[in-house]
Amino acid sequence: YYHCAMAGHKIDNIVSCPLVSFCIVGNTKTLPDAFSTCYESVIVFGIVETVKDEEEKIKALRLLVRKYSPGYESEGDAYIERALHKTNVLKLTVQRISGKGRLS
Repeated sequence: YYHCAMAGHKIDNIVSCPLVSFCIVGNTKTLPDAFSTCYESVIVFGIVETVKDEEEKIKALRLLVRKYSPGYESEGDAYIERALHKTNVLKLTVQRISGKGRLS
């Protein structure tokens, strides 16, 4: 799940084509003498859609609060209630995952 504004360039693109990729880069370390880096990365490919169901939207926002603000769930619920009408929630359904890395 992702949250964003109700309108904008990202939403326009998703409406036009819901196929997306999402890249995450983990631990990295430069190797100056080799003109390279050690790294780990993963790319997720899938379809993104706007969550329409209000209960699922609230559930997703609560998961984000739990991840990024643990211990502040009550305050998070109050924030969600105030901002729900102006917050878009997107759901990524994963179709394929690819990863690679260089450890040394």
